[in-house]
Amino acid sequence: MMRFVDVVGIGQCHGQNNQALNSKECKIYQYSQGFEQREVLFSVIMITVPDNFQLSEEDEANCLLTEWNGGPYAVAPATLESEGQTWVFLEKWRKKNKKELLKNQWVEECEHIGWELTGNIKCWYSVK
Repeated sequence: MMRFVDVVGIGQCHGQNNQALNSKECKIYQYSQGFEQREVLFSVIMITVPDNFQLSEEDEANCLLTEWNGGPYAVAPATLESEGQTWVFLEKWRKKNKKELLKNQWVEECEHIGWELTGNIKCWYSVK
């Protein structure tokens, strides 16, 4: 199980007493509406946080602390340019290997150096 800050609004989330998150210890994940046609598009950014991390009062309007139980995933490396092809590859792999598609959210882990995104990602596809 991982503990996340879901960044709902724009801005940075800091812990109580202005405790900033350490970029070397935190991972960034995101998910969106996926391939479904929707009237309203959305994207959710999640940042892993230490177990003892608590939001400051001012950041509670923009950030939510949540726990993600996850589950079994197939993971494949990608870049922003190859992301769509990677999801297609994972689906073909799933069908070929007769894996069951689970209801857990598909996510992308975004590689970063000091909070600057590199363009490299890992696609996490929920299968069993």
